[in-house]
Amino acid sequence: MKKISKVFFMVSVLLVLGSCSDNNVDDIDLNFTPSRPKVKTSNAKLYLYTGSGGDVFEDITAPWVKVGLSLSNGTTKSIVVDKITIKASGASAIGGFMSSDYIIDSESLLVNKNAGDEDDVEVLFAFSPGESSLEPVYIYLGGLPAVTGVYSVEITMHGWFGTVDNPGKAFIQKYYFVTD
Repeated sequence: MKKISKVFFMVSVLLVLGSCSDNNVDDIDLNFTPSRPKVKTSNAKLYLYTGSGGDVFEDITAPWVKVGLSLSNGTTKSIVVDKITIKASGASAIGGFMSSDYIIDSESLLVNKNAGDEDDVEVLFAFSPGESSLEPVYIYLGGLPAVTGVYSVEITMHGWFGTVDNPGKAFIQKYYFVTD
């Protein structure tokens, strides 16, 4: 019986120590602007930048939604986010659910090479302890599936505690919002 008690005590200590870690992913907040974005039902053109050949636009296919993401690192460790996955879903008019998936990572970012920025983008966000976004970063989710009612959107952040040059423990954190 004493051996079981020692094992139980050791497991309890490890669980308590593990829960007191400063690598608490729940202290990484992602806020949405607006909190319930409106779905747009007509196609749009998004201005990207002015290049050597003139203004560059991207077509956004309806239905689409624009939402701002603001990150706040409430942990005591630096964090790096290198990928965001998004799933937008809703009820189909013919029954069941329909969804669209999006991936935002360094390879999918448009870097304005015409503005003299020749550096490769390695990560999406890097924040020191206690640091927050000064302004939201807006994303446009175009070509959403045709659904009845609102969209439920799941955003999953993939990253690690540490810096770009010194990665530590990986994390995955999910956030949710619904549209109007």
